[in-house]
Amino acid sequence: MDRMIICPKRGRGILEIKTASEYLKQEWDNGNIPDYYYVQLQWYIYIMNLDFGYFATLIAVINTASLKCIGMRI
Repeated sequence: MDRMIICPKRGRGILEIKTASEYLKQEWDNGNIPDYYYVQLQWYIYIMNLDFGYFATLIAVINTASLKCIGMRI
């Protein structure tokens, strides 16, 4: 669990922050969430009796000079 969220309208929730390399970005395409991360978030929501959860994902390209953000989804 990366962060607890409190929303006046939705209740208590969780934010999970993930990183992925360019080689795994297709797993996150079109708003998809990889099954293994989806199950993890569902488990946290269940055991902590939360109302909702969000993902923030940084998809990065790594080369010899820099780290470049090419996408972020919440």
